[in-house]
Amino acid sequence: MAEREFAILLAEKRKTNPNATEIADFEYDHLVELVRPSQYDFDSQSVRPYLPYNHVKKGIMDTAATLFHVSFRQELNVPA
Repeated sequence: MAEREFAILLAEKRKTNPNATEIADFEYDHLVELVRPSQYDFDSQSVRPYLPYNHVKKGIMDTAATLFHVSFRQELNVPA
């Protein structure tokens, strides 16, 4: 399965770099996003309306607080 996925991603990369033989770590996510609509009929942007940023941020902060036994609080009157 991994070889098949690699072949698909490499084919996508070869559209812009015909001599490519490898996929760097930093390229992987970008190539997956390019392949998803054509291979899997999925566009990650289509779920954005269901995941409002403020709710996602709160969920991530709450999870981090639980996992690492820390708390987060906003500092007032501090430039950001």
